[in-house]
Amino acid sequence: MVETGFLVHELDARVGGGILAGALAFRIFLFMVPVAYVIFTVLGLVSRGLGHDPAQLAREAGITGVLASTVVKVADQGTWTLVTLVLGAVVTTFITAGSLLKALLVRPRLRGS
Repeated sequence: MVETGFLVHELDARVGGGILAGALAFRIFLFMVPVAYVIFTVLGLVSRGLGHDPAQLAREAGITGVLASTVVKVADQGTWTLVTLVLGAVVTTFITAGSLLKALLVRPRLRGS
């Protein structure tokens, strides 16, 4: 078991595991930003379309802080502004999803092999 731990540590050092982990974490973050924006904007639009108070809907959904203010501010935007922002966020989501998939599918080459 100890030998396996040393082998894993050696392999991690050879392939640059820390750099790969950092790159993956960065791409996950870049993917989550537009996804969260789309989700909370759509939530605000739905509440507006149903005639409910967005702030109340956010509280019922357990959303607090900055995310709740995003849901509430959707009600203050014009329709074309929201459509443009959501379409931009959806396109950004697809672009960052591609980048994330590339990072997940990378196969590190071992030095010396």
